[in-house]
Amino acid sequence: MIYSHSRLGTFENCPLKFKFKYIDRLESTIEGIETFMGSRVHETLEKLYRDKRFQKNNSLEELLAFYTQQWEKNWHENIKIVRKEYTADNYKKMGEKYISEYFEQYKPFDQEKTLGLEERVTIDLGLGYKLQGIIDRLALAGSVYEIHDYKTNMNPRSQEELDKDRQLALYSIAVKEKFPDAKKIELVWHYLSIAKEMRSTRTEKQLEELKKEIRLLIDKIERSKEEDFFPAKESALCAWCEFAEFCPRQKHLLETAKLSPTQFRKNDGVKLVNKYVHLESLKREFLEKIEPEIEKARLDLLEYSKQHSIENIAGSDFIARIRCYPHLSFPPEERSEIKRILIESKKINEVLDINYYELAKKLNSKEWDSKLVKKILSHALKNKNVRIYLGKKKNE
Repeated sequence: MIYSHSRLGTFENCPLKFKFKYIDRLESTIEGIETFMGSRVHETLEKLYRDKRFQKNNSLEELLAFYTQQWEKNWHENIKIVRKEYTADNYKKMGEKYISEYFEQYKPFDQEKTLGLEERVTIDLGLGYKLQGIIDRLALAGSVYEIHDYKTNMNPRSQEELDKDRQLALYSIAVKEKFPDAKKIELVWHYLSIAKEMRSTRTEKQLEELKKEIRLLIDKIERSKEEDFFPAKESALCAWCEFAEFCPRQKHLLETAKLSPTQFRKNDGVKLVNKYVHLESLKREFLEKIEPEIEKARLDLLEYSKQHSIENIAGSDFIARIRCYPHLSFPPEERSEIKRILIESKKINEVLDINYYELAKKLNSKEWDSKLVKKILSHALKNKNVRIYLGKKKNE
């Protein structure tokens, strides 16, 4: 697999989305309006600087006309607007505002010399690891090389966050390789929503540490591929995910949201959740009497979850969240051998002199070398703990 900053970020945000997109190669026609608008703005700024290199100076009116043309040419019916209080025209006007403010801020666009636009680069991380990426604009200001990146999101990052950002830092490694005279490289972010430019630099030591960090992350992904372990990770980003219809934590919620009230109440999953919720509400008062019923309702929910490959099941007022946790146990007859392996590998101090709970956490965290993990796991038993959590549904 060829890795990139976006692929690494996708894995960190949600391993399951990474699997859907880059391993299973699932196709989705859904595109978020924010992504769509961002692409059109990038195309317009690319045109501005590309034409400038050919000694053609565009007026603001010409750029906005190009932006509108690109918007209309690329618009399709599967563009998703999550924030329902806003229309496509609101987003189009936002893009126009970004372009207009950028134009006024930087005209006549001769602050530096443009060396490349949408420049594809390969980043050598050492030890045979490579990444690829695309630089929005590479420029030369005097003797300083600048890597420019245009951001259309509405949440600018702090200077502290940018000083730790890895995307443009990774690109600077490739620039250093391509241009041996690049003694100083500045990373430049243009936050178009607030018309603000922010900058950062990296030392050689920081770049070497970054290479190590990325190599470890790639190792973690490769181990996940070997074990076929890509759990879903829920966050605010789920609302914008183009693979929600495939996701075990989203698809039942999406399917039932489309049903009429009568159809909703008749849905098997909804009925199972409602029954389980009702029995749980009676548990404190009638525990001994209804415990077998609760257990049956629990098993029915788990079976429904398994049959339909879903982890979140909608009820009338609650959502049942089915969660499966890997559980490792270490048989007494294997423990002396496990201790020997840990002492030999000098990992004994990391698990508090054989605290088996800490050992299981280390093995599941994928921090250790995969060969060592496999050696220890050959002396362990793999089990799973399955739990049901009830969460109150949010008002729409």
